[in-house]
Amino acid sequence: PALSLSVTLMFTMFRSCFCLLMCFTVHVDSFRTPGSPRYLHTPPERQNPSLPLRVLSPRRFTHSVDSEPTTPRNKRDAPSSPDDIVLIPLTNDSHSLAMIQWSSNVSDTIIMVTRDYRIRQNSFSNFYVSHDYGKTFVKRNDLLKLGSKQTSIENFYQSQANRSRYIMVDVQNKKIFLSKDDCFTFTPRQLSWSPTYLIPHPTLPDVIAALEQQTKNSQLRITTDFGQSWQSVLLGVASFSWGVDGVDHPRTAYVVQGNSVGKTFSVFKTIDLFTSKLSRPFVADVLDFEVIDDYLFAVTNTTPGKSLSLLVSHKRGPLKKAIFPPDERGAMLLEREYYIADSSEGQAFVAVNHASNHTNLYISAAAGHEFSLSLERIFYYNGQSDVSSAQERRYIPYRFLDFHRVAALRGIYISTQQELIGNNRQLRTVITYDKGGEWGYIEAPEYGNKGQTLDCYLPDCSLHLLLQYGRVNPFLRTEDLLSSQAAPSLLLATGTTGSVLGSRYYGVYMSNTGGATWQMILDNEYYYNFGDHGGVIVAAMKSDGGRYIPTNHLLFSCDEGLTWKKKNFTDVDIYIYGVITEPGENTTIFSIYGDYPNKREWVVIRVDMRKELGRNCTDKDYTTWHPSDERHDSGCLLGRDVSFEKRRRDHVCFNGEDSNRRVVTVNCSCTREDYECDFDYEQLGIDAACYPVTGTVFNSAVPASCPGSKTYTVSRGYRRVSGDTCSGGDSVLYEPLSLSCPQGVSITSDALPDGNNYVTTRNKKVKFSVPRPVTDISSLLLRWDFGDGTTTTLQGSNHLLASSLDVTHQYSKTGDFTVTVSILSPSAPTQYNTRRISVRSVLVKARLHLFAVPLPVYVNQEVTLIASYDNATAAEIRYITYKFIEHTSPSITRQTHQPFVKRVFNASEKLVDVCWRCAQCVIH
Repeated sequence: PALSLSVTLMFTMFRSCFCLLMCFTVHVDSFRTPGSPRYLHTPPERQNPSLPLRVLSPRRFTHSVDSEPTTPRNKRDAPSSPDDIVLIPLTNDSHSLAMIQWSSNVSDTIIMVTRDYRIRQNSFSNFYVSHDYGKTFVKRNDLLKLGSKQTSIENFYQSQANRSRYIMVDVQNKKIFLSKDDCFTFTPRQLSWSPTYLIPHPTLPDVIAALEQQTKNSQLRITTDFGQSWQSVLLGVASFSWGVDGVDHPRTAYVVQGNSVGKTFSVFKTIDLFTSKLSRPFVADVLDFEVIDDYLFAVTNTTPGKSLSLLVSHKRGPLKKAIFPPDERGAMLLEREYYIADSSEGQAFVAVNHASNHTNLYISAAAGHEFSLSLERIFYYNGQSDVSSAQERRYIPYRFLDFHRVAALRGIYISTQQELIGNNRQLRTVITYDKGGEWGYIEAPEYGNKGQTLDCYLPDCSLHLLLQYGRVNPFLRTEDLLSSQAAPSLLLATGTTGSVLGSRYYGVYMSNTGGATWQMILDNEYYYNFGDHGGVIVAAMKSDGGRYIPTNHLLFSCDEGLTWKKKNFTDVDIYIYGVITEPGENTTIFSIYGDYPNKREWVVIRVDMRKELGRNCTDKDYTTWHPSDERHDSGCLLGRDVSFEKRRRDHVCFNGEDSNRRVVTVNCSCTREDYECDFDYEQLGIDAACYPVTGTVFNSAVPASCPGSKTYTVSRGYRRVSGDTCSGGDSVLYEPLSLSCPQGVSITSDALPDGNNYVTTRNKKVKFSVPRPVTDISSLLLRWDFGDGTTTTLQGSNHLLASSLDVTHQYSKTGDFTVTVSILSPSAPTQYNTRRISVRSVLVKARLHLFAVPLPVYVNQEVTLIASYDNATAAEIRYITYKFIEHTSPSITRQTHQPFVKRVFNASEKLVDVCWRCAQCVIH
C-alpha cells in the first residue's frame, strides 16, 4: 500500500535530565486494540495508523494546561536574522506535545497541533497551519469548532490516497473535522460514539475505518463517503488491517474478532468493503494475526502450556506451519513469541523468543515456511527478561528488536547481539552485507574527530551503535541510526568504541560507504539530520558529558563531516527537542523545535541551508560509488554489482530536491556468498560450509510422485538467498541437484563411482550398461546420448542372449556430462534414465585414512571424524562426503569442504563410506 513516512520525537523526564526518544515511523494500514493478546509482534511504528510527527517537551510534564493561562504573556518579536532563518514563537502555548505533518511534495502546507501529553476532562488543543512551508504558522482554532465547548484534538490523520485530505479527531468530545482542501476549510461532524482509532484506506480516499474502543466489546465502523455516514461492522474487534495494494483486491480488509483476553480469535476477510455479511472466518482459533506486505502471519497453540506455532502465508497462499531448525544438540526449541523484524525483498526475518533471555533471528525462504538460523542471541526486549531493570520496564512500554535495515542498500542490516555474563547483559553491534548470511563486528575508526588515536582493534574492540535500545532507554534517549533512500551511502548514528556497548563515552559516527567504514565526526551526543540527498548534515548539541544544555547554534557540514561550521539561529540559548526535516531527506529546510529556559512556550525555528551549498551541481561534481568498494570483495551484493552516482565529497554544491542520479545494476557470477544454508543445514566452523543440523535424517530417495517425463531435486545443503540474481559461476556447486525421474531402467558403468554418479579420465574407454528387460527384446531400440555430442543406437535383436545391454564410449575432452539412454518399444511406453559422469585429465591414485577423536567412541557422545589422504593437494579438494547408515532410517549424507565432521552416534548407527571428491581425483 501507499505508505507515509514520518519522524516521531518523544521526550520524557528522568531525574531532571532532558531525554529524547526519536523514531522513524513507517505508517501502515492497520491497528490493534491495547490489551489484545500479543504473541506476534511487529516494530512499534507498524502498530499505529497514519499519525503525524510528534515532539514532546520534557520540561512540561508537571505543568498542567487544563485551561488557558489567566496571566497574559507579551508576544516576543523574532530577533533580527538573515532571511534563511525564521524564528516563530508560539506565544502563550505551553502544551507539552506538538504533532506535525507535511502535506506532500507538491504542497507547501504544514499542519501542527499542540496539546497536553495526557488529555484530561478540560483539556484543549491549538491548531496551526502554514501554507508557505514553515515560514509562518497561523493559529486557526476557529476552523475546528463545533458547539461551545473547546476542541481537544487527540490525533489527526492524513489520507494516503489523497494527501490534501485530513481528519482531525476529538475523541473525548466525540467529534471529527474533515478537510478536502489542505486544511483551508473543515466540515465538522458530531458522532454518537468515540472514534478511538481511525485508519484511512491506502488507495480509496473516501473510505475510512474506525474503531471505538470499549471496555468489553470494541466496535469496528466504516465510512465510504469520507465521514458523512458510518456503518457498524463488527463487535469485539482486536485488530484490523486493510489489504496490501498489489497483493490483495483493492476492497480487501482483515478483521480479528475475539471476546476476552486469553481466548482464541477468528479472522474475517472481506473483498467488498463489508457489503456482504461476514459469516465464515477466514481462519479460526488463532492467538494473533498480522498482515505484512506479501505475508500473512498467525499464531496458534493446539496444546495449552506448550510451544506456540507460527503459520505463514506467502502471496495469499495457504497458511502453513513455519519450521524452525533445532539447536546444536538436535533439540527443538520452545517458541514463546514472535517478532516480525522485516519482510522486504521476498524474505521474512523473524525473531523467535525461546526463553526469557534467549531470542534467535531466523530468515525464511521466499515462501516463508522454512527458516534458517541467521543470528543467535539477538537483543530482544519484552519486559520479561531476567536482566531487564525496573527503570526499563517502567519507561519502555512496548517490545522491540534491536535491528535496522539500511535504506536503499539491499541486504545490509545492523543489529545488536546479546550475551549474558551472570546477570549482566553485554551488547555488541554486528552488521551483515548479505542479508543475514554472515554477521560480523564493525571495525572502529583509527582516529577520533580531533585526530586522537582510538586504540580499538578487532576482534577485542569494535564500534557499537545505539539503535532502538538507545532511543527508548531512559538513561540514554539518543538519536536512532539514520539511513535514507535519498542518500544511499550515508549513515549517521550515536555510538561508542569498546569491547561492548557502553564501555566508553558516546559520539556521533558517520559512514559514507554504506556501513563498510566509519568515522567519528562529533564528540558527545547531538540531534542530527541531513538534507539535500546527504549534501548537508546538521547537528545541534544535546548533551555535554551527559549534562543537557541549551544552545543558540547548530553545526553543519557540506562535505560529509570533513569540516564543520557554526550557524547561529537565535540571540539567546534555547533548549532543543529535535532537529527535523520533511521525511525523504531531500530538502535543505530544517525545523528546530524547543523553548526558552525561562518560559514554557514553544518556539519553532526554520533554517534553510540552501545558501551554504552555493551553486547547482553539474555532472562533473559526481562520481560512481560501489557499496562494496571499501569491503574489498567481489563488488557484488545479492548477485548484483550495483553502482550509484553520488556527489563528490569535496565538491560543495546543491543537488536539488528532484535530483535523481543514475543507478547501474549488473548481474554477477555466483559464489558462496550468494547462498545460505538450506533448511535443516547450518554453518559451522570457519569453512563457511553448510552442515546438516545434528539429529536430522535426510532422504534423497525419488519422490513418491515422480512422472517419468519430469525431474526432482536434491539439496546440496544450500539455497540461493532470496532476491539474489547471480548466474553461472559456482552455481553448480550450490544449486539443488536436478535428477530425472526414473523410467524403469537403470544405468551402470565400469567407471569409478562418485556418489550416485561416475568419474573417469579423458581418452579412456568406459562401458555403460542397462539390465536386459524381461520382455522380448528383439524389437527394442536403445538410443544412447553421451552428452558430448555423440550418440549411438543398439538393436535388441543383436543381443538376444546377453544378460545386459552394453555400450562403450571414449570421451575426448574433460568436463561433466549427462549420459541418457532411451529404450523404444512398439508395444510399450518409452523408458529412459540419465547418469552424470565427470571426465578428468588425470586421476590421482591415493589412499584415504580415517581417524576418530576421542577414542574410544561412545554412544551418544560427540566425536570428530578426521579424514587424511595421500597424493592429493588441498587445492584439489572439492568436497568430502561422509555417509552414515542407520538400521531404522534412510542413509544420512554429510557433505563438507573440510576434512573433519562432528557426529553423535547412537547404538544402531555405523560409518559405512567416506568419499573425497577432488578436481582430478576420486579417493575411497
